Amino acid sequence: QYGKLSNRELYYYLINADLYADVLPVAKSKASHCLRLCSLFNLPPFKHYSHRQLDQYIEDCYKQEMQAYQPLQEKPKISKAAYIYGLEQIAPMILIDGCWLQNAQILQHRYTEISSILFSIYADETGNGQLQQNHPYIFQQLLHSLSIKVPAVHNRKFIAHKDFINSAFDLPVYMLSLSLFTSEFLPELLGLNMAIELSGLGNSYMKLVDDWKYWGIDPTIAEIHISIDNYASGHTFLAKKAIQLYMDEVMQHTQDRATVDKQWRRIYNGYASLAFVGKRFKLSLPVFYFIDKFSRQFKWK
Repeated sequence: QYGKLSNRELYYYLINADLYADVLPVAKSKASHCLRLCSLFNLPPFKHYSHRQLDQYIEDCYKQEMQAYQPLQEKPKISKAAYIYGLEQIAPMILIDGCWLQNAQILQHRYTEISSILFSIYADETGNGQLQQNHPYIFQQLLHSLSIKVPAVHNRKFIAHKDFINSAFDLPVYMLSLSLFTSEFLPELLGLNMAIELSGLGNSYMKLVDDWKYWGIDPTIAEIHISIDNYASGHTFLAKKAIQLYMDEVMQHTQDRATVDKQWRRIYNGYASLAFVGKRFKLSLPVFYFIDKFSRQFKWK
């Protein structure tokens, strides 16, 4: 009965998967479909895995992001109204920040150290028991400061919120789907986690902080990601370490290069899936912003 639901509709059942266990096959199918499509369009940057090559690839990505950053010198190119619209649209994802790792502890018997690393990242995302450090709470406070009101994520009213665009649910549904099959999709989850943590560093978030400060928008949610995702010892470092530990396990249990490289391809496919699954949202956001802007201007809404 869930197979024909849109991502917007499926979001509610995945958030409440403990109440709707029969949604699990659809979640697994959703994750598999996204990953299968992603693999057709994204080739790994290197064919044969080694820790050295992974280190170099992540370092190059980080340096490229850092070098792209230019401090704000004048008025931001993106308006305050556009940022506020965008913040409302990312609510389905940020209000469940860390969800992709919510079941990391089920790995503790088979992959004890990896489970510990992933759960520590999840604990950071959810504030380590401190409400003021909980990322969804920080983001909720940001929405309140901008007079954006959305229902609680576990409520059906959330998906009915008329101002959300449909593609705003693509990434969170994919992340929730993967999280429900942590063991089965572990390589892909490790790659996705790496992409998410690395995306919190460098040009993108630093530019957001500059722009939001200019417009009087509280930048705490962006600043906290820049801090805890740091390359030297933060989530980016831990995400890379988790991948290396997993690949050590693979290499110790098989001498087959083809098997090692297959696992690497799965990890990279998970890494690439962040941008791939989020592409519809990225392309839709400016289009729907201008539609919304002109609708309000001419009082069509």
